[in-house]
Amino acid sequence: MPTLGVFAAITDEDGRILCLRMNYATHAWTTPGGRVEIGESPLDALKREVLEESGLDVVAEELVGVYSKPKKDDIVLFFRARVVAQSPWQPTDEDSSDGLLRPGVICQSLWGWVPAPVSSMR
Repeated sequence: MPTLGVFAAITDEDGRILCLRMNYATHAWTTPGGRVEIGESPLDALKREVLEESGLDVVAEELVGVYSKPKKDDIVLFFRARVVAQSPWQPTDEDSSDGLLRPGVICQSLWGWVPAPVSSMR
């Protein structure tokens, strides 16, 4: 059965993007997001996933891209999002840490660099 995912590009005032380190599989850095549940709209799923994974309440501002993984029958919607509120966040069984990455080092960071702490967003 095809799956639909949603992810958010959340940046701070310096243009750094919020990334989370997964606590499973490859333990890679990724942007906050996840699967859309049955009966849930993509925008509601984005809001829920970002809040669960980062403690940030967001509003989707624009669709950045639509990506597919044809061999996995998966479609991903990637949105730019703006923070409107924040709650305390603690690492979970899904995400172990968070950080802010400068756009020029995102790819390198996904393969082993450690981002700056997120304190400036909270």
